[in-house]
Amino acid sequence: MSTHNPSGTSAGIAWIARAVIGFLIIPTLIIVPISFNGEQYLHFPPRNLSLRWYANFWSSPDWLASARLSVLIAVAVTVLAVPLGTAAALALSRLRFPGKQAVFGLMLSPLMVPVVVLALALYFYFGRLHIVGTWPAIVLGQTVLAFPFVLVNVHASLQNYPVTLERAARTLGAGATTIFFRITLPIIRPGVIAGALFAFMVSFDEIVIALFLAGPGATTMPVKMWLSMQFSVNPTIAAVSTMVTGLSVLLFIAMAEAQRRSTRRRTGTA
Repeated sequence: MSTHNPSGTSAGIAWIARAVIGFLIIPTLIIVPISFNGEQYLHFPPRNLSLRWYANFWSSPDWLASARLSVLIAVAVTVLAVPLGTAAALALSRLRFPGKQAVFGLMLSPLMVPVVVLALALYFYFGRLHIVGTWPAIVLGQTVLAFPFVLVNVHASLQNYPVTLERAARTLGAGATTIFFRITLPIIRPGVIAGALFAFMVSFDEIVIALFLAGPGATTMPVKMWLSMQFSVNPTIAAVSTMVTGLSVLLFIAMAEAQRRSTRRRTGTA
């Protein structure tokens, strides 16, 4: 007669999870000491420590221009994706119509379609509009990719939403705009913030769509990194990668905190 040991199974799963996480994180962590390498070429472990490659980044007009463009595009994508995703989430959570699940799946399709296929389709479409090679094309293309992330986060924050509060406000004479900004938005704000952070991260780190749609005057930082690796492997790339990774970690922590507050507020409201 065999006995089942739940604690042993849980411990085994925990060790497997740690191994997978380590397999994914360790290659990224190796970049950090490489970025402090004082030599001309990439070397691990570094033989001497230096900040010369960080200084090279901050003193390079090309790198700073690409970083500035990436930040501006990410902000523009966030400004477009957040209202669109929030409006779509509100509509899907409140309206009842045939084919609702199909519409929801269609809005999430950019997450399921390979990015290279989406980039190719956008390239041909924007080519007809003669905007390929400009930063508006990159903004619109990355907005398509970031939109589902906002939709999912806001839609999750609308679960167990207290509709009775809006009914009470409407009974007291409040208009739709007042209800949204005074009741709806404060309740779903953590989900909106999480969606905005997701949209910013997706745009800032995205390379495939930017590679298809960028031109000589619209080179984002991921594209700049890719082109630099194609022609000259320079430790500056390691320094840039370390800074981008640090920014992503900070945004992820902020996003996790926003989701935690959303869950706590939703539980307290329920």
